[in-house]
Amino acid sequence: MKKKVLIIGGSGFVGSALTARLSRDGHSVTLLNRGTRPVMGCDQIIADRNSLTDMEQASGTTDYDVIIDTSAYHLHQTQLAWESFSPKTKQWIHLSSAAVYRERDPHSPHPESDETGGATIWGSYGQEKSAIDHFLAEQSEDIPVTILRPPYIYGPKNNVDRETFVWSRSLDHHPILLPDTGTAPIQFLHVDDLASAFLSCIDQTPLHPCNIYNVAADEIVTLREWADILIRTCGGDPQHIYELKEKGDGYAVREYFPFRDHPCCLDSTKIKRELTWSAQYGIKAGFAQTYQTYTPQQLREYLSKMSDTETKLAALLKNAPHI
Repeated sequence: MKKKVLIIGGSGFVGSALTARLSRDGHSVTLLNRGTRPVMGCDQIIADRNSLTDMEQASGTTDYDVIIDTSAYHLHQTQLAWESFSPKTKQWIHLSSAAVYRERDPHSPHPESDETGGATIWGSYGQEKSAIDHFLAEQSEDIPVTILRPPYIYGPKNNVDRETFVWSRSLDHHPILLPDTGTAPIQFLHVDDLASAFLSCIDQTPLHPCNIYNVAADEIVTLREWADILIRTCGGDPQHIYELKEKGDGYAVREYFPFRDHPCCLDSTKIKRELTWSAQYGIKAGFAQTYQTYTPQQLREYLSKMSDTETKLAALLKNAPHI
């Protein structure tokens, strides 16, 4: 059944992939955002989601089958959106994050039942995302709410310098510096697989008032294994990967590496069971597909983002043996 969908956001990395998939499947798509990046083939409502006046005016008289919020990072943003648009829809879908979960020991994949509130390492981002989830769960008696929690998202047009971080440095024969020994386990999801998860939520009647799903590909890799996969994808030399070990003490990891030195893994059994969703991209195939969307010239432009810390640490390892 084709549906009328409003996406709050819609022109960024995740929103663009989702919009394309919805349109391709014949759904009617309207975007609500500030209009800085017009999107062809969709209706567009220009509004600042941080303004109650804008949101109330934007809600107008149009009703939607589904509202998908891809761009809420603060509780007040979701509260404004809900106040303005919840009377206008039959289903609300929110893009959350693995960062909502608190630390657990041992560091095994989080099920949806784990305690939320955000691990300390994610700071206010995890706390705010968790607060949003809690707020929406409380509202779900009015209309069904679905919350999707992915780990690290990747794919073409990623606006976060992660896979491009490795590829740009590999093409320039610049060392990839791993925090400690690079053993923290992490997990990924291709942006097209995330889009298909949204479609699964739309295509099936919600099973419960509040439906919370981890959504991730099965493979779990270490930081070291991730860097190795990416370097081999672009034909680079894995010997350019270095473990900082104690040499990195005193330096913030995000100043020289695209991930924190912290586990990020999810148990996505529930969404597979209840929505029959599964990731189509394995990690090697997904990153290979993503790599093909860049030119060497585009990738080398990312080298301008190198920090002083990264340059300094690379110099310390200049004569160190390869790992």
